[in-house]
Amino acid sequence: MTTNSPNPVDGDVQALIRNIQRRIKNTKRWLSANKSIGNPESEAVELILIYETALAALTAEPVYQMRLLDGGDNESEWIEVSLDEFNTQTTEKYGKWERRTLYTTPPAHLLRPVELPDCVDDLHGIGPVMSADAVVEALHQQGYEVKND
Repeated sequence: MTTNSPNPVDGDVQALIRNIQRRIKNTKRWLSANKSIGNPESEAVELILIYETALAALTAEPVYQMRLLDGGDNESEWIEVSLDEFNTQTTEKYGKWERRTLYTTPPAHLLRPVELPDCVDDLHGIGPVMSADAVVEALHQQGYEVKND
């Protein structure tokens, strides 16, 4: 399982993956058993598509590719390689290689609850508030990236 969340909750992700796999299996079983009662297919097929899309987003794995830049006929051909091959430093002996990483589906970012510290200030009688710096610091301490801090 891959996720590029800065602090993934792996157990929660694995449970969600198992839940979606179970739902796909059950929906396909239901669809197979109920084909004779009218046209239940469209909604069931749509549910299966939704579940499979969610599953793909949660289990996306990168695909590593390389191609040899030697001016030959096969220069435009990308070759799928393992992560070890991708990370191997090529030398002049092997020629110049271009590398790229693809995803069949972008990895899902999973959200989880954040614990914020108690509010400390009273802003002009509005009530308890927190400074932006306190919120950013609380998020950093819990392993979250804050892009506008």
